[in-house]
Amino acid sequence: PLTRTTPQAEPQRQRPCPPHPANDTLAVVLVGSFLLVLALLAPQVAIDRAAAMRTMNEGVALMRHNDTAGAEKALSRATELDPGLSYAWLNLGHYYRKVERLEDAVKALRTGIPVAERPVKAELQAQLGRVLLEQASDATRPHAQRMAQAAAAVPELEAAIEAEPHRVRTLLRLARSALTKRAPP
Repeated sequence: PLTRTTPQAEPQRQRPCPPHPANDTLAVVLVGSFLLVLALLAPQVAIDRAAAMRTMNEGVALMRHNDTAGAEKALSRATELDPGLSYAWLNLGHYYRKVERLEDAVKALRTGIPVAERPVKAELQAQLGRVLLEQASDATRPHAQRMAQAAAAVPELEAAIEAEPHRVRTLLRLARSALTKRAPP
């Protein structure tokens, strides 16, 4: 049996609509509305940064006066108000180190590193290396864990030295010496 094919009609092409003044007006209104929203939100962002800085400074003052509960609350709040405020992360890490909550100090310092700019980033890395070295010197921890902490401190300290060579050479030497020490497990 032969099958009969019928020619198919070509699909019709739609012509583009000619530009219309209403389309241009709509685009201008949409862009203008977007810019207005940005302008209204910009002061709010600045207020959050200013509030975060005030809260952080309050936390530092409380830490100096040994009000540990108030300091922790204020410094944590500063990081919530502006997660990009690297000084808040640095101060929170200092606080946790001061009260010997080293695991929390490591978390705070590591959180601050990606959002920090060069000088603060180097300080965050140096402090993280320092905290990791403190964990490595804790005799109550297993030997393997202490060696792992010392090994983790080295790249942080090296990165801090690369950014600012004058600051942390001694800490790097300490990290390397901790790696070479082989205390019995």
